[in-house]
Amino acid sequence: MLTFKQLQHDISLPIYVKTYFRNVKIDQATLDKYKTRLTSMTTAPLSYQSLTKQYKDTLVQLYVMLYSALETYNIYQSKGIGYDIFIDTMKAFTRFMLETKKKSGIYQFDRGFWIYRQLSAVLFRLGSLEYEIATLEGEDVISIHIPSDALLTKDAIAESLNQSKTFFKAYFNIEGYRYYCKSWLLSPRLKDVLNPDARLLIFQSFFEDYTFYEDDLQCLYWVFDTRDQDFSKLKTETTLQKNLKAYLLKGNKIGSAKAFIKPF
Repeated sequence: MLTFKQLQHDISLPIYVKTYFRNVKIDQATLDKYKTRLTSMTTAPLSYQSLTKQYKDTLVQLYVMLYSALETYNIYQSKGIGYDIFIDTMKAFTRFMLETKKKSGIYQFDRGFWIYRQLSAVLFRLGSLEYEIATLEGEDVISIHIPSDALLTKDAIAESLNQSKTFFKAYFNIEGYRYYCKSWLLSPRLKDVLNPDARLLIFQSFFEDYTFYEDDLQCLYWVFDTRDQDFSKLKTETTLQKNLKAYLLKGNKIGSAKAFIKPF
């Protein structure tokens, strides 16, 4: 039987957070209520809103959501999905927290609006990429997400895609769904600022049927950790930041794109 303590260890939760959890006092009835509601996409969005109203401390919210992952594990077991995939998927908790710690300097959890997809067992980490069972304009699809620690080599991407095809057929009887992604990482404008052998362009090479959204500014947040549209203030700590800032200051737009994976 998976315990809460073991789960914290296996997803490499920071020591500070594990120590903080020792002082969190929530009655079992409340934990059980959220554990049921946060692990179904039917009830999770409203349950998350209720959670944020009941507990303002984001680490307490995290405690409840991570505890709910024990129920997610039961869902995995009922489908026969392995513990390795469960842990790889739940490590999103730790990854999100460390990303926020890097930006803000403090431990907090600001992705509760997203993590219930993992908790509801509709989004899975399979190798380098994450895959979500979703709908797009009425069509059943697999939505691809790119974790911040994704290895975007040609082999790693291909291996992940093939793993996903096997996974969804075996555990959800899903075959033939189109795979799509919408992200600034798919912007065709990146070819103007990256070397031809850049890994982001390797990732793009797996896609076709592009729709470009020129005015999308999501790259500001994901590359520069800001939503400030004063491009002169953008930091230049990495080569990508330097190249993108220079490109934007010339009046160009990066935008984003939606595209579908080529048949594989």
